[in-house]
Amino acid sequence: MKSEAKKEAVRAYKERKPAMGAFAVRCAASGEAWVGQSKTVDTYGNRLWFSLRLGTAPSASLKAAWQRHGEGAFSYEVLALLTEEEIALAPEKKLTELRDMWADDLRAERI
Repeated sequence: MKSEAKKEAVRAYKERKPAMGAFAVRCAASGEAWVGQSKTVDTYGNRLWFSLRLGTAPSASLKAAWQRHGEGAFSYEVLALLTEEEIALAPEKKLTELRDMWADDLRAERI
């Protein structure tokens, strides 16, 4: 990569807006679902999969299901994103509300 293109890529990465929102992890084998929130929901799936492969997880039931059914049975889905106005006002509160709404809707465990 040429140095100018590399500098532009780094600049664009640093200036990107955060994608805050709610996500779901679903197990196709058992039908279970887990709902969480993240300030970087667009990339959080990679971090979660990494931790599950290491044998750790934010939820004991998610870890157990992962060990029982294997990685291939799971999917990660971004459910909803906060708007710029919600991020500017009260992102933590809005993230929690969004997660709780989706968890209730999907009858999923909160993580």
